[in-house]
Amino acid sequence: MIERGKNIQERTYAFALEVVKLTRKFPKNSEGFAICSQTIRSATSIPANLFEGGAGVSKKEFIQFVSTARKSAIETKFWLRFSSDLELITETEFIKFADECEQIIKILSKIILNAKA
Repeated sequence: MIERGKNIQERTYAFALEVVKLTRKFPKNSEGFAICSQTIRSATSIPANLFEGGAGVSKKEFIQFVSTARKSAIETKFWLRFSSDLELITETEFIKFADECEQIIKILSKIILNAKA
């Protein structure tokens, strides 16, 4: 799925891309559209905030952007679990995506701690 050696911006971009592809199989009804929209919004917010935060902003702003990306990753994990519980994605898909999401959360947490130090 995602190459572990990539920098965090590229890794989260690849993750968001895979999440968008995953949501293509959601049902084309109001429930599917709502969950799909929320999942895509939160997943794409992760790299968007990292790319914006890396654009020469102050240390305080950088921490805010990374913190927002981390919150979006946590939200994405929720939507993936919700999708799994509704059987929109398989348990195997959930485990794979949730694992990557958890790894991203840990990396972003570490970045925030290091930036504050």
